[in-house]
Amino acid sequence: MRYDDIWLSQLITIDERAMLLKHQKNFTTIFLDLLNRDGDLRKKYDALINSECEENKLKKIVNYLLNKYALIFEDKILPAGKNKAGYLADVIQVLCAAEA
Repeated sequence: MRYDDIWLSQLITIDERAMLLKHQKNFTTIFLDLLNRDGDLRKKYDALINSECEENKLKKIVNYLLNKYALIFEDKILPAGKNKAGYLADVIQVLCAAEA
């Protein structure tokens, strides 16, 4: 649903901007940096884009990131009351929707 994507994008952007101003990094900047450095992640993300953000592919990326890079996605840059896996999935979904 296009309106759901727009609403999610706005909510995520507000949270991500606040974390960026406070900590000079956020989940988005970390994810984009990892995309440039991790070829396996890039392949998974390209497949996600080609699938138009299919839920199973999104879950695989989130699991991959949390298994391999959990320490990089610090709790201090996670908005209050958010679940790390769910929030990371939302961030990736917003990025994917913008590129799909």
